[in-house]
Amino acid sequence: MRILKFMMVVIIAVITTPIYASELAVITNKNNPNQYSADMIKKIFLGKILKGPDGEYIIPINVTKKERTLFNKKILNLTNNQLKSYWAKVYFTRGIIMPQNINSFEIAKNLVAKNPNIISYLPYEMVDDSVKVVLTVKIN
Repeated sequence: MRILKFMMVVIIAVITTPIYASELAVITNKNNPNQYSADMIKKIFLGKILKGPDGEYIIPINVTKKERTLFNKKILNLTNNQLKSYWAKVYFTRGIIMPQNINSFEIAKNLVAKNPNIISYLPYEMVDDSVKVVLTVKIN
């Protein structure tokens, strides 16, 4: 009986534990022909690049707060507070709004899979053949 209780506790812990990635994958639609460097991705998520090399508008999407914080630190080299200040300035000087936040990796991945203009990121472990990885970022 003790073993059964212990196993149930372990199973519940595994099921309810959030994903903590060791790598983030920056993803685009698998049919998106563009190549993206780390610098270009940074400029896209900072609103400095609005169109891709193919001339189409790029729609950046942020994900959950933990991964967004890691992405901001590793790719954008900004803290969350610095980024809020940055976007306030960009909005008032250029009229560009910050990328939308989506609190679901699955929704973000599905949006990317269905729209060739969306770019986002998620834990590398969640990548499947519905999207294309354009950059991998170690976060440990």
